[in-house]
Amino acid sequence: MVVCAKCHKEEVENVKKSLHATMAGIINQTRYLWGAQSVSWPPTYSANGILKRLPDRKPDLKSPAGLVDDFLRRKCLRCHISVQGAKTDGLYRATGCSSCHSIYDNDGLYKGNDPAIDKSRKGYPRKHGLTADIPTTQCLHCHNSNHVGADYVGLFQSDFNPIYQEPIATGIKPTYGTAYIRLSPDVHFRSGIKCIDCHEKSEIMGDGSVPGTMSEAVKVSCTKCHRGFSSPGFAQTSEAHRIKQHKKLRCSVCHAKWSFQDYGLSVIFTSEPSYRKWRHLMYQGDPNIVPLFNRELNKRFPDIPTTPDFITGKLKQGMWLMAWRFRRWEYIPLGIDTRGRIAIFRPQYQYYISTVDTAGNVYLDSVAPQRGDGTGIGWAFNPYSPHTIAPAGRSCNSCHG
Repeated sequence: MVVCAKCHKEEVENVKKSLHATMAGIINQTRYLWGAQSVSWPPTYSANGILKRLPDRKPDLKSPAGLVDDFLRRKCLRCHISVQGAKTDGLYRATGCSSCHSIYDNDGLYKGNDPAIDKSRKGYPRKHGLTADIPTTQCLHCHNSNHVGADYVGLFQSDFNPIYQEPIATGIKPTYGTAYIRLSPDVHFRSGIKCIDCHEKSEIMGDGSVPGTMSEAVKVSCTKCHRGFSSPGFAQTSEAHRIKQHKKLRCSVCHAKWSFQDYGLSVIFTSEPSYRKWRHLMYQGDPNIVPLFNRELNKRFPDIPTTPDFITGKLKQGMWLMAWRFRRWEYIPLGIDTRGRIAIFRPQYQYYISTVDTAGNVYLDSVAPQRGDGTGIGWAFNPYSPHTIAPAGRSCNSCHG
């Protein structure tokens, strides 16, 4: 970014304040839900130095508030742009400006004409050079798992148990580090529309502000292209469009075919070297967990687990594992968003926290955290727009029964 700033000073300064660099949304909401701070907005902490830097401290095994910073550093922040992508298919990418502008294929192989680069060796961009024409595949190097982006191309992450991860468990290398169920992709993807065709420079690279939520950063809406109920040209051929109460709906409430619904996120921090106990959770999309288990499961006397801090890169004792209680894409829940519209909601997240030390002593056992302002359990539902749009809306029964 230092080199780029010589010509693109404003863009570089804006990027530093963007969610791609600060991760302020994930950090501050999670700290609030785990009881470490009294509010989630306005944002207080960031992954870089734009806000207060996320604390780096030894995890307190008896307190969710004393665990959350380590959880964020070692489980959640591998996709901020100061961290290089994992060295596995689908996750290869560079850092800084090159996170987006240097294109990597999923296989990480160089396909240019430089004779000095071994084309059989992984970890290289497709070609030397930078581009502003960013393909959707580049966005998916980060926007995979059950996050907006994967749904755009019709991917829903499989459960972590090996019976649902069968291709990986039998030796087939996955893209994005985990197996997926293939569902209907978004109509815009099928029409050849790339992420950057809708999401503009100011959304992706920032506009100089420091947003604390995705809703602050994202400005694009369906009405930019398709107009809306108040427009004389808005399609009135559909009966649903002629119902005045539907003016309160986000377009995706009807036109999204499915959504991410991941309930009951169980997370465990453990320093106990009991890998066989947890081997059914090794295929969870975390690029550090699979090689750790593969190495230690072959040892007669396995070592205490160590995993990296995604901000500093330093190895620390212990590992975080996670699993879901219930995952579905149908039965879409609705709620009211911050603008008073009816929107699709998703849990982000319903945490159950457990901790185990090196001797196998349990300190927390599926404990639900308490919010930092003392108002209740640290679970959240957030409005969002699934990128699973279809030309025809879902049936009336999908909402009205």
